[in-house]
Amino acid sequence: MPVTAVPLLFDRFPALSETVPFARLGSPSTPVQRLAALGREIDRDLWVKRDDFYGSPGGGKIRKLEFSLAEFLRQGRQSLITFGPLGSNHVAATATHAARLGIQTHGVLVPQPVQSYVRGNLECSCRHARVEFAHWTAGAAFSAARLWLRGRWAKGRGPALLAPGGSSIVGILGYVEAALEIANDVREGRLPEPDLVFMAAGTCGALAGVTLGLRLAGLKSRAVGVRVASRLACTVTTTSWLANRALELLRKKGARPEISKIRRRDLTMLHRHCGRGYGHATKAGLEAVARARELEDLALDTTYTGKAMAAMLDFMARPEQREARALFMHTWTAPAAAQGPSAIPAHIERWLARHEHK
Repeated sequence: MPVTAVPLLFDRFPALSETVPFARLGSPSTPVQRLAALGREIDRDLWVKRDDFYGSPGGGKIRKLEFSLAEFLRQGRQSLITFGPLGSNHVAATATHAARLGIQTHGVLVPQPVQSYVRGNLECSCRHARVEFAHWTAGAAFSAARLWLRGRWAKGRGPALLAPGGSSIVGILGYVEAALEIANDVREGRLPEPDLVFMAAGTCGALAGVTLGLRLAGLKSRAVGVRVASRLACTVTTTSWLANRALELLRKKGARPEISKIRRRDLTMLHRHCGRGYGHATKAGLEAVARARELEDLALDTTYTGKAMAAMLDFMARPEQREARALFMHTWTAPAAAQGPSAIPAHIERWLARHEHK
């Protein structure tokens, strides 16, 4: 598949190239392939979009950063504050790729169940960011406020703030771009048009972008989110609101999309595969991780993509989905092995030692 330097979003709406900053950090137009073995198991037509090839660390998280970090550069920002759990893909990706652009990251981290990938992402975050560990979620706000005030005092301007998961309104455009890639694959015959597009949903930014992008592309495909975080925030209401904010941004920046606003009924959210909560593995998720590795050589994680895969297989096996075709958004990339001495601070190591095998 050809790699394009210019986002498809800018090809679709040329005015955006003058009004929306963009910095290429990953490998665009990630491939699609049929999940032949998994499909045979349930007698369904299943496909995957390999955003795990987008870049490391972060995989599909990098899509959001290409827009949000470029916006910070346009604003003249030299540092940012962002948030996540200890093993956050987002914080690791932000720290690494922001450094490539000369932006210093302050990562405010909170506890999470210590899954196998946590240490690798944490090493990456600690090597590229200034990390603060807040032992409870409420403490993260105090840590961020202190960091912001310190930056304001030292430089006359506080660091930029980047929401958990990178789900800023401008960052959501990264997954609008992903949906336009899907449409391009359909037009060029690499992928039959999917009826359903499944993906993990945490902060809902990626799901919002895909939902909006599918509409902009004129596809009939329906976005299906698999909730992996709190039910209070991870909803179709949150997702449609974010999608409409991104739609408003496009119009403000000079695009003229001929679609009405996104409504709650335009997407689906599946809730039953979250289990005990964010970062807690589920039996179905672990089984899906093992099956995907054995049958398709896909490396999934137990927090996001494993649960999303389990949900897709369960949903698609229903009799009423016999004629449906599904596309799975594989957004996670395993962290690279750390080289040299550990960068994790001693106080976080002590916390990990107490919780790693619980």
